[in-house]
Amino acid sequence: MEQASERPAGLPRAVWWASWTFVGLVGFSRVSFGLLLPFVKHDYPASYGVYGTVAAANFAGYLVALIALPLVPAAWQRRRANTIAIGVIALSLAASGLAPDLASLAVARFVNGLAQGVATILTIGLTLALVEPAARGRASGILWGGGGIGIALAGASIPIAASAPFAWRWVWLAMAVLVVFGMVGLHRALPSRVSGNLASDDARGNDVPALVVLGAQYTLFGLAFGAYISFAPAFAHALVSGAVALAIAWIITGASAALGSDLWGRALDRSPRGLTLALCLALGAVGTALLLAAHLASDVVSAILFGSSSVGGPAQTSALTRRYADGASYVRALSLITMVFAVGQTVGALVGGRIADLAGLGATVTVSSLLFAAAALAALLLLSRPRRT
Repeated sequence: MEQASERPAGLPRAVWWASWTFVGLVGFSRVSFGLLLPFVKHDYPASYGVYGTVAAANFAGYLVALIALPLVPAAWQRRRANTIAIGVIALSLAASGLAPDLASLAVARFVNGLAQGVATILTIGLTLALVEPAARGRASGILWGGGGIGIALAGASIPIAASAPFAWRWVWLAMAVLVVFGMVGLHRALPSRVSGNLASDDARGNDVPALVVLGAQYTLFGLAFGAYISFAPAFAHALVSGAVALAIAWIITGASAALGSDLWGRALDRSPRGLTLALCLALGAVGTALLLAAHLASDVVSAILFGSSSVGGPAQTSALTRRYADGASYVRALSLITMVFAVGQTVGALVGGRIADLAGLGATVTVSSLLFAAAALAALLLLSRPRRT
């Protein structure tokens, strides 16, 4: 197993490859659908309710994977299973790009969600198992920061998607190739054998009330995120003139996510309870609401604030789960907490699409902002729990 001292940054090489893997897990698999939605919708006309169902198919696949993952025997070779899951993500992105109709796209998105759920939990678990406890907040921030890079790359692809009918196909095909690159790198960086309990050095037991609070805030975050990431890009597309301007907005969002995730992770190492998480989610609520102002300056601030919280929230949730669950229970606890997030984002996409059809995309963005605020309030309840590092 690699030791933290082997790198000047104090982190194993696998952390950096896991961050690249999250480029595909978050930026390409989860977020790119919303960014490409206006162009896919142009080529395959349908209501926002229908596209909400397509988005929910991805989230539903994610949920099914999380339900099944805790049942997988610990003796299974998690490193190999993780590599297979990432490979399936690459194939499903390619299938999305080649989809001949919306039904096929929904199936590809469902399969993508299945693999995404497995790879997310195993990548986090296998990687954080190699990191010293005092550095896990930063490591989680770097890992999730890869999602921000993925968002920026997906945003940069918008002019390509807008250049011609069905040009979005080439975007998903290119993303598939980049995911394969990360898959090979991470597989080689992880040790061939990792403890079945994934860093079971912690025998303090589970803080169940804290884990319940984490689950509650993550459910609310999922509702907000599912609605926002499925339909806010279409709302911004209607406001911003030109594909290049829209691309710049999402590059700013992704860059803020990458930087913010690292900063939130470092802050969490210094204050290992819920205050930094609550602040992160509150900034997400403000950033989401600012999108409604439909002004250039507010749009830039919105991109920065939402970007910093969009992966900062999950990064801190992953690290806090590791602190409030003992080593032997960590993967199962993270699976269950991420499962309620998956329920939230599935429902958020379905309801968000229905709200958009009935009251407009702006109403969906408003509801998303309120849900981010509710998640921030829930996170404050962690302040009542004993401090754990």
